[in-house]
Amino acid sequence: MALYDDTTYSSGVGKPIQKIYKRIGIRRDRNFSDLSNPTAGLENLLDTLVDDSAFTFLSTDLAAIKNIFARGLSNEDYLKIAGSAVKFTTPGLGEPPKTAAFDPRITYQNRLDKVQIFSGEPRLAGGDGLTAKYYQNDQINFNEHSDFQYNVDPNSANAEVFTDITNEGAIEDDNFWEQGNFEYTGNVHPQSAKVNTGVKWEGYFIPTQTGRVFFNTSSTGYFTVDFQQVGYEENNDGDIISSGIGTYTEHVRIGLSTSIAGISSTGSNEITVSGAANLEKMNTIGIGMTVVLSGKIATNTKIEDFDKETGVITLEPPAGTDSAVIAPISNVGMTFNRVLGDSIRHRFPTQVLIAFQRYRIRYRYFNHKNFESKDIERKINVDYNQANQASDTDLRYTALFPLDYNFKDSAKGNFNRYFDNSVRFGGTDIFTSNPGIGNRNDSSKYVKVKSTSKVDVTYKVKQVLGSDTGSKITGITRRQTACNIESGNTVVTLPLTTDIEIGNYVFGTGIPDEARVIDLTINQFVIIDKPATATGSQTLSFINHRGFVKKVVVNANVSNNIIIANTSTPLLASSPSEKTTHIDVQKDMVVIGSGINAIQITGVTGPTGSDGGSLTLASNVSASQNDAIFIYQSRGLKDNSLITFCDKLSATPDVQCLIATNAVPSGKVIPVQTFGAINTGNATNWNVQGFNFSSGTMIASINTGTNEITLNNNIDKPIVSGTQFTATTFGDDRQLCCPPTDTSPPFLATEEGLNTTVDGSGNPERPNLRFENGNLVFDQLIIQNNGSNIQDADYSLGSVNRKIEIKTPLSTNTKKFKILATT
Repeated sequence: MALYDDTTYSSGVGKPIQKIYKRIGIRRDRNFSDLSNPTAGLENLLDTLVDDSAFTFLSTDLAAIKNIFARGLSNEDYLKIAGSAVKFTTPGLGEPPKTAAFDPRITYQNRLDKVQIFSGEPRLAGGDGLTAKYYQNDQINFNEHSDFQYNVDPNSANAEVFTDITNEGAIEDDNFWEQGNFEYTGNVHPQSAKVNTGVKWEGYFIPTQTGRVFFNTSSTGYFTVDFQQVGYEENNDGDIISSGIGTYTEHVRIGLSTSIAGISSTGSNEITVSGAANLEKMNTIGIGMTVVLSGKIATNTKIEDFDKETGVITLEPPAGTDSAVIAPISNVGMTFNRVLGDSIRHRFPTQVLIAFQRYRIRYRYFNHKNFESKDIERKINVDYNQANQASDTDLRYTALFPLDYNFKDSAKGNFNRYFDNSVRFGGTDIFTSNPGIGNRNDSSKYVKVKSTSKVDVTYKVKQVLGSDTGSKITGITRRQTACNIESGNTVVTLPLTTDIEIGNYVFGTGIPDEARVIDLTINQFVIIDKPATATGSQTLSFINHRGFVKKVVVNANVSNNIIIANTSTPLLASSPSEKTTHIDVQKDMVVIGSGINAIQITGVTGPTGSDGGSLTLASNVSASQNDAIFIYQSRGLKDNSLITFCDKLSATPDVQCLIATNAVPSGKVIPVQTFGAINTGNATNWNVQGFNFSSGTMIASINTGTNEITLNNNIDKPIVSGTQFTATTFGDDRQLCCPPTDTSPPFLATEEGLNTTVDGSGNPERPNLRFENGNLVFDQLIIQNNGSNIQDADYSLGSVNRKIEIKTPLSTNTKKFKILATT
């Protein structure tokens, strides 16, 4: 509408002095359709929705709902969901049960809520995007059109391009990302006071495949990209748990101009950068930048491609020419320029990433503080290529997670826990030794397997060291080959992974003790559970993990005794009853090494301070100093639950298992296999326990010359050769520690078979028990009557009915078990 000033002028006539548009409403006949710019009219209308003068509402804010329209529900669609309301059944009193729908009805939206609770967070394929922080013009800490400070620590304050203080109004964070494609026709953020502002996206990237990932970023403005440094780790609370390692490695720093030294020409359209510092500065160039070197490079030559690892830069000659290099170049400096508004692209590879582990990532986009960018195209686009896909694709928000995302296991729903533990790891539960990033497997434990069926596992005792040569693995060595490792990284690169299995132990220079393979990509690399401590090419051995106990290094070898070097892992021990019990390497295990084929261990001695312990073997071996030997289990089923209870493996044990070397029909003298306290004659007054001995039987004396022990009491039952029994300093029963090898008790073992035992007079200790005509007949029955097991009868009153009623936990007053008796 037109507003007129009613001021009276000299002519005495009121004249229109200004045409003012006033925001009235949204009626079609009053929507300012007469404006030359319909967008401005729409923004006038929308601006009435915002009461705060510091905020504006632009037409572009409606772009997200531009193509939304109402759609009806067809009959076909309706039939797909008809009758799917959730119902419940109520039992009727005297009537059939009734089924009814919930009231109010549970809608499909409600069901999705239930799915969300069930699946929890994080989702299988869905992050929320990176955390986006917006910066006003006065927060851009970049004052000149100059080269980036590329060579400063990207984790330090010197590498920051934004400050935290603004006088133009703080802007709230969000996590809007979608596909990583951003084009700004207005301000970077509606609350931005000026056009020249900035944004920083930061959070986590989670790959779904193990391998290197290529990130491809293009922008018309200034931009940076940083990715997590090798060895950096966080726990699920976001706390840094790695030591001395910064969060990020710098990958991209694109500004207006940069100079790089040490460049030589290697072809008509190719130049090469040499020198570590110069290669590092290739982070500041991008495809599309102009190459400047007067008299050497043709005018308007641009970068067509580059490889930061080899230093090769491919040039695109000017239109109408074939060669960008017009004169040879040798170790010179060169300038690379660009114009703001021209899209520059930079593509870089990450280190090898492990599937489903999270990695920190950071993008920054801005324009120079004093540069007016409203008249140029402003955009940034992020793509990526995972595990050598056919082409780059949009980096969608589903692969990205904000800084405050809840990665704790408690935030996972039932389905996510099932997926993590069963689908991806092949079991029903996984152990985690590190609560931090990625929750990598604890290699000291196997994945749990739960089954209602019996598990049939056959363990074959390992025999020889072997090698990986030939078509068949003959020993414990699965593969031995040159590998590339990087300090702080768990990725081992190698040309051939044949015969390497998940779970194998890895040994070699730069590999931590007892590192294990947790994943592999065929003929490319393996992932181990502990980061390497060195960088370079090393020969590594992959050792069979089935039955593996320990690797030790020989310090000295005398006959059948091997002294372990204190530079290797010592023989671990615990201290029950103030004694030293070896809990990793134990008697009866086998030793395997170069020229040592599964020799049994007969004794273990702990570290003395000058060495890592010693092993006594069943036979003499020949081992040299610094030789590596491997210790394996001698049987598949190993029960260590009684180690502390029995204490029979320590240097001064409280329990020893004795084995009779000859049959002993009676008496007190027993020939035994000797070792430990028996061998030294120091077991006098030890208690002797077993089926053949009465309570209170002890060792009275030991004859080390004849390997015989003499007891204080005669044996109760004859002993056959090979019978095992218990000798202990403990006063309580320790027979569990030495299971009997004679399985005949409570009968006597004879050459003819099993006989019932007899007392000292030769009479059977067990009453005769037999079947006669279907009846169970015995000569004697003694019942311990405590008033509850049997029902008494008053025999003095003659109430004998030839029945003995026996109560059981299942019997009642009306249901009793009865034994018929005769006199």
